[in-house]
Amino acid sequence: MISVPVEVGRSEHRYNILVGEFLPDRWPGAIEAGAESDKYFAVLDSRADRAHRLRESLAGREGWRFLVLEAGEGRKGVRDYASLCENLIREGVDRRSVLAAVGGGVIGDLAGFAAATILRGIRLAQVPTTLLAQVDSSVGGKTGVNLAGGKNLLGAFHQPEMVLIDPGFLASLPEREYRAGLAEVVKYGIIADRAFFDRLAGSADLLRRRDPAFLGEISAYCCRAKAALVMADELDSGRRAILNHGHTFGHALEALAGYDGSLLHGEAVGLGMAMAAEFAAARGLAGRDEAELTRAVLRRLGIPAGLAEAPPPAGRKGDWRDGLTAEALAGALSKDKKAGSAGLTLVLPRRIGDCRLESGFAPAEVAGFMMRAIG
Repeated sequence: MISVPVEVGRSEHRYNILVGEFLPDRWPGAIEAGAESDKYFAVLDSRADRAHRLRESLAGREGWRFLVLEAGEGRKGVRDYASLCENLIREGVDRRSVLAAVGGGVIGDLAGFAAATILRGIRLAQVPTTLLAQVDSSVGGKTGVNLAGGKNLLGAFHQPEMVLIDPGFLASLPEREYRAGLAEVVKYGIIADRAFFDRLAGSADLLRRRDPAFLGEISAYCCRAKAALVMADELDSGRRAILNHGHTFGHALEALAGYDGSLLHGEAVGLGMAMAAEFAAARGLAGRDEAELTRAVLRRLGIPAGLAEAPPPAGRKGDWRDGLTAEALAGALSKDKKAGSAGLTLVLPRRIGDCRLESGFAPAEVAGFMMRAIG
């Protein structure tokens, strides 16, 4: 068992991120031991493998109730949030209750926002079941839902009581979703640690095989890195914003893709990191070789580094990529949470392992570059 302590200064809140084996039935007991309540609610991701075993682990367990939700960015809107809250009220949630978010990033965001706001806030436990959630979104207290204008425009900071990470969940994660999660792993190397980036580049075989011991180490490393930033900047007003590397570019692509699974969040982040590296090189902030290496490692790990490499859309007419325009991208970029009157703030690499916040970019300028860089 690996334990990563988190202590948030502003709210004087302390909790642990625990990396180990919690399946199939240890996770409810771990939450009970840490939270000491008499009423627990689990929000389960219906797509998570072993979901039926997760439900079975709660069947007949005193004090537990569970709700099963469909996941996907398209199910993380205001209506989904309101429906979840109404269900919790009907099930008897009260101020002493603990809400456990068991699933990927969407479930963590949605259930986390419900925990932050229902009855003016109840306690939250995160049990992430996807790689992206284990290494990034379950840590740090960000919660939120999407509006028509963009991702996570309605949200709150709400730190969990604990985070339970079990690499065993990843064994049967769909390949595309697993590779998308690797993009957030690579991000930690690019923003602050060249040695970690090089280790990932040299460990492609371990990552492809989903070696549980290696994935446990990787998750713990990423959680420590993020926890350090969160403890220093809980409300994301300073250095913590470096975690948004690739996200401003990626969120714009996600918005235009329509949140229907045509472009996964991790895929969008991978594309965004490749674009950020090219953008920095084009402006003389970084060398061209750094951008080329970023693309090469993303591709080595099976992460799209150009829009043409993203999986073709399934189950919809046409290809959203065919309709991309600079005007549409500029509109999406202008709705980014980090946009202001002075323009966009981007996280740009000077070199791999050294990213900095750069401000003052006009959405139209960035959109024009993206159109030239696509593919």
